[in-house]
This record gives sequence, structure tokens and C-alpha cells, in this order.
Amino acid sequence: MTGLRIVLLGHSRAGLSLAGAWQGAGHEIVATWNRSSDRRANGLVGPPPQLVSTDLTDLNFDAVCVAVRDDAIAEVAARIVLPPPTGDPRQRPVIFHLSGSQSTSILA
Repeated sequence: MTGLRIVLLGHSRAGLSLAGAWQGAGHEIVATWNRSSDRRANGLVGPPPQLVSTDLTDLNFDAVCVAVRDDAIAEVAARIVLPPPTGDPRQRPVIFHLSGSQSTSILA
């Protein structure tokens, strides 16, 4: 199995820690985005390109990790622009967040 291609949205401590662990496990961080430029994706191998928006249409990825504050998840999720569907629903990227207090419905 080849590693997953992951987009990291948010440079939270948890997000950056997980991204580093994912890289160490053979997964690729395709790109990152942060709401402000205050925190960079330092420490990641590469480092991966930093996006200026949440428009992901030109990227090739398997998963999107939304790693922002709980009260910002819905706002960030609403701004994500995904590539057009390929026809096979199994080929759609997985989108997830790191909050323990929010349900996945906040991503819809």
C-alpha cells in the first residue's frame, strides 16, 4: 500500500504534530493552509506548499484534515472547494476534523 496524500487545513499544534507523524509513517502532506500566516508548517519534511485559499481543485489528494479551533471548523469547512467528482464515490477524498466535541455533521 502506498501512503495517503493529505491536505492539512490549519496549523494547530495537533494538526502539525499529526502531519509530522503521518510523514514519518510514509504519508505525504500535499499542501497546508492556515487562516493567518503567523504559524508556518515548520518541522514538516519538505516543507509542503502553503495554500493561500481552501480551493483544492488543482490538488491530487486522498484526505483533508481540518485542524482549526472548534469554533472555526464550520467556517473553514464551508470554504473548502473540492475537485469535481470522478464518478466513483470511493474515489472521493475523506474530510475529517480533530475536534472531540464536534460531530462530523459540522463538515457538511
